[in-house]
Amino acid sequence: MKNDKVYIIVLVIIAVVLGALVFVYFNISRQDNFGLGNSNENTAVTNKNTSNKGGSENTATNISDITTLPVDPYEKLSLEAVTDYTEFFNVNNIINLFYGLVANRNSQSIINVFDPDYIKKNDITVDNLTQYVNSKYDEITFYAKTMYRKGSNAVRYYFVSGEMQNYDFASETLYEAENISIVVIIDFNNDCFSILPIANEGDLFTFAQEYNINTSKRLKRNANNDYNEQSYDDEIISINYIRYFQNMLYLNTPKAYEMLSNESISRYPTLEDFSNDLDNVYNSITARIKSYGTKGDDGKKKYSIIMNNEKEIIFDEESIMNFKVTLP
Repeated sequence: MKNDKVYIIVLVIIAVVLGALVFVYFNISRQDNFGLGNSNENTAVTNKNTSNKGGSENTATNISDITTLPVDPYEKLSLEAVTDYTEFFNVNNIINLFYGLVANRNSQSIINVFDPDYIKKNDITVDNLTQYVNSKYDEITFYAKTMYRKGSNAVRYYFVSGEMQNYDFASETLYEAENISIVVIIDFNNDCFSILPIANEGDLFTFAQEYNINTSKRLKRNANNDYNEQSYDDEIISINYIRYFQNMLYLNTPKAYEMLSNESISRYPTLEDFSNDLDNVYNSITARIKSYGTKGDDGKKKYSIIMNNEKEIIFDEESIMNFKVTLP
């Protein structure tokens, strides 16, 4: 009888040891699979394992669901200059939409387009919003001049630098500020965006290159942050360029003068010469567009625009929104 008890105890010990060995084995195998990271090979294996053929109740669990290891969503992704016109001008439109809300003093709408992380970090409310937004704007226009992007097709971060013009109706004065930097985040899955103001007084490329984006970020749509993409063809771009140059002629004549090509500068050797003929210059390019055309030159576009008065104005691009103007 005593020997039988000893025998049973030995069997129980052996069973416990074998069970522990099996448990350790399967846990090591599981961790080896997780160590493959996010490679395509691991994705394929995971998809295969999670299929439930023949209605079996033994459905495997995704690796991402069984691990509790912390995942850092911030990654140093490659930085790219935005060279697509539609992409460039749509991001520019978002910034102008934001400044339109600022000019209208619509506090809740402004908060609706501010990035949620920015709001949380600064504890922004309707009551303290004036600490973060200048409320003295009347009519604001933002012109993007430099733009970079980071991110995937799901969510992209756009790093933008440009000039802002604010027209004060009371004093009939145009106030300008250059090198205004801002980050626009677009969630293409949910078709919405957010604005992230930044105090970037240095080089935008360096700032954007060192900025780690949140690749798992998702935005929620609200009444003010819908993203509706518009198409931009050569005609619309030509009109935008002409309007921008026309605005500068009277609002900022020195800047318009800086845009002139060498050919046009030969006609106006000094700013004073240009200013004295300003009315003629303006009148020569205010007619309707009769025709337009583009051609590439060393990878750069040249917009040739014929007005109804048969006058031709040419925009030689260095990059989007950066050009030299040859006057009629």
